[in-house]
Amino acid sequence: MHHIEFKFHHEFLQEVQRVLKMGGRLYIFEHNPANPMTRYIVRTCVFDKDAKLLKASYALDLLKQTGFSKTTRKYMLFFPRMKWLKPLHQIEINMGNIPYGAQYMIRAEK
Repeated sequence: MHHIEFKFHHEFLQEVQRVLKMGGRLYIFEHNPANPMTRYIVRTCVFDKDAKLLKASYALDLLKQTGFSKTTRKYMLFFPRMKWLKPLHQIEINMGNIPYGAQYMIRAEK
């Protein structure tokens, strides 16, 4: 959604809500603007030139406004994917509630 203009987010999610079956799920994976390294990478990435990062709270509010329920949020990618940091990757499983991972995932249900 970071490549969709903010003024279209509500309309976009309304359409997703309309076409999903009852009980259907939507998964949103986004860059986390609370993470300074993520902000740097997005700011310097050619592909993200037009990107506008959205806070997880904004996405959650928007999902509720457009009729989604049973939303859950999980933060991920706290440590770079380098071989020598592999032992730390295992503890990320238990860090999903800490709002500083490089990305977050929101699961919402119709």
